[in-house]
Amino acid sequence: MLGVQYKGESMYKLLITLLLVVSINGHAKESIISRIYEIDYPKTALESEILVFAQADNRVLKVQNEELLPIIEAALLSEEVVKIIIENNLIIAIEQISEKKQEKFESIYDDEDINNQPKGFLNYSPTVLSSVQKAQNYFNTMRRDYNRWSQCFNRAHIWSYDLDQKYNVRTGKIFIYFSSEFVRKYDYDWWFHVAPTVYVKGQGGSSVEMVVDRKYSSQPQLVRDWTNYFIFTKTKCLDVHAYSEYKYAKDNPNLDCILQRRSMYYWEPRDMEDQEKKGIHKTRWVQSEIDEAIRQAFKGIFSRWRF
Repeated sequence: MLGVQYKGESMYKLLITLLLVVSINGHAKESIISRIYEIDYPKTALESEILVFAQADNRVLKVQNEELLPIIEAALLSEEVVKIIIENNLIIAIEQISEKKQEKFESIYDDEDINNQPKGFLNYSPTVLSSVQKAQNYFNTMRRDYNRWSQCFNRAHIWSYDLDQKYNVRTGKIFIYFSSEFVRKYDYDWWFHVAPTVYVKGQGGSSVEMVVDRKYSSQPQLVRDWTNYFIFTKTKCLDVHAYSEYKYAKDNPNLDCILQRRSMYYWEPRDMEDQEKKGIHKTRWVQSEIDEAIRQAFKGIFSRWRF
């Protein structure tokens, strides 16, 4: 009996050890299938790292191997979907992907329903809730079964979708972009973050905007309280409307962060860029985006690796 118990305990310890090894190795080296969204070059002699922003990931990726730079630059100019191999946020290789995977990626972002959205900017009216308690009640319904490595824009999209479809609550979205100065100075891991917003009826007929970010808070927050969680300098973020304003402001050495607001239908930063460049204003849910967001954010810890 003692021998069986010892053997079982040994096997349990071995299994835990193997799981830890797999988890550590899996986290250290991974791949992302994405377009290259932006390259941030050093701006002063004190800066040496080249930073890369991928469309399908909100993390700041880094390049130390200069031989990779021409490949990354070519992928940026061509808007080609590539496989980015990273290790601890460091790009170690760029690979071409099969035509089938290329088409699968593009089918998500180039859905026919996106191209059929109305042109121009249309007014959007979010739901105004009667009280903070009402906001808390809806906050408590938001899914918490997201996987550990889920992307913020996928969580936010499904949270907004569920509130709309289940409770007829039309949320907003608030994007916070971290400036180049902030990312480099503090070696910050993200280039943006996003969460849904709700509005609560205030005094005198006014309404108060509150952020509902269930991964980083236990309750709805005022916008400044939400930004202060990420911006530990507690400085005020710059509000912008157009995506080009963010692109211009992010290089301002006196800024730490930039805020941009949109309706619940906007999924990730490319949507705002497409709105400005192509005049596409998203006014309804796109099923391919909903399917991808659920798959990536709520279907297990390995779902983000797009092999």
